[in-house]
Amino acid sequence: YMRQGVAGIRDRLTVDMVAIQQSLAEPQAWATAAVLAVFFAKTMPLGDHATAVQWYRRSAALADRSEDVQTRVWVRGRASLAIAYDRSDVDTADLLATQALALDETPTVGRLSAQLAASHVAAVRGDAQAAADHLDDARRTFDAAGVDEAATDFNMPWWRFKIFTSGAASRTGDERAALAAQEEAERTIPVGHDRYQTHLDMHRGLLLAKAGDRRGGTSHATTALNKLPAPQRSVTLRRLAEEVRAA
Repeated sequence: YMRQGVAGIRDRLTVDMVAIQQSLAEPQAWATAAVLAVFFAKTMPLGDHATAVQWYRRSAALADRSEDVQTRVWVRGRASLAIAYDRSDVDTADLLATQALALDETPTVGRLSAQLAASHVAAVRGDAQAAADHLDDARRTFDAAGVDEAATDFNMPWWRFKIFTSGAASRTGDERAALAAQEEAERTIPVGHDRYQTHLDMHRGLLLAKAGDRRGGTSHATTALNKLPAPQRSVTLRRLAEEVRAA
């Protein structure tokens, strides 16, 4: 997923989800089903936001059947961050993030994702101070969680944390914080993650648009998206490009 995106994995996910229905007697099977549902939600096509959100909500219900608090937190945190980042349903993102944060205070990737989601929810709603406060909370959780640098979607390596930080700061027009996060992400992002580099370019376009240069911001975002091979142009990236145009 980190290197290839959703292209080509939807059919594999469908097969796995059908197979796991045959063995849902154990709580751990429900945990696996919940995680698969999160990824399946990400494969929804552009424009089908309602179905994606339904699957994110379903993933939380499946996680509850797992009887494992960290699964419940991770699934809600990851789902809320996905929804908040692409602005598909801010109210649902807010609900899932709030639930994740209330379930357990242990510093984990799930809690970190929920705090980043809360920051993006605040940014989309125009509350710059709340967005910054949630980013501060997320940084403290990151430091305490001992997150490693493994490049998987179950993890939150430093460079990816900085990409989400850049996105929230760009949405509020906080140029200083956004540029600092972008510089740090650029410095640490591994080779071969071009899709995530494009996220940073989208944030730069959004900053330009927020500063009043909508034409320049749109041109920057469009050029960055077009440079990426078509299979890598995720729904989230295309929604970011739309956000820049509408800023």
